[in-house]
Amino acid sequence: MAAAWNPTDIDEVVAAGMNGGALSRDGGATWQDLSLPPGTSAVTYSEDGATMYAGVLQGVQAYLFASTDVGATWEPTS
Repeated sequence: MAAAWNPTDIDEVVAAGMNGGALSRDGGATWQDLSLPPGTSAVTYSEDGATMYAGVLQGVQAYLFASTDVGATWEPTS
């Protein structure tokens, strides 16, 4: 399991695990499902909190995906 806090909003927490992801906007009191790219093993935020990142393992390949809409959509980074 991996978890990250938004550096500009300590109440916003994202968690990733074997069964997908979850997002809390109240410091972990309540959670909602969050769609993450398949194979996500790590999550973090950009320094300004505007972008979420998901580290993905697919076989022996590693990829980095980014979301600028709080995890609603994910795009591979270049």
